[in-house]
Amino acid sequence: MSTLEEILRTEAELEDLARELAHEQDVERIQDIARRIQEGANQILEMGRSLDRSLAAARRCGTRSRFTRAEREQVARATGVALEALFLENVERWVARMPRVSAAIIERLAMTSIAESARKEARRKQALAIVKELEAIPDPLPETKAAIEEFKREYFVP
Repeated sequence: MSTLEEILRTEAELEDLARELAHEQDVERIQDIARRIQEGANQILEMGRSLDRSLAAARRCGTRSRFTRAEREQVARATGVALEALFLENVERWVARMPRVSAAIIERLAMTSIAESARKEARRKQALAIVKELEAIPDPLPETKAAIEEFKREYFVP
């Protein structure tokens, strides 16, 4: 498995070769350097693909499941919100069960998803209000400015 550090190290080596190529006059040497650069570029491509494959497993944490028309209507009646799809985390747990999942489970999952979205939105609005109040402080101390910036980063406030 390749790492990002290996890719960056190889890239730096290729940059050095490119600088060397820019000042070279000998045709055979130019061809040799160009061949080495091409080989290095191919090596970086393979290392990147290897890294992508190794990280793909970590990205498979969930999947989006689209609702049928009947499920959409049922979820809308149960929750008051029309959802087209539901993001399921820990997808391995659900794959085997999905063909026989009851409407009640789908409703509960949809309600949980809606509640989580509402909680996140309320938290974001509250964070914006807090930042607005903090930024209204006239001539804050440097420590206060730093705390405000840290708060913004923590709560993803622009």
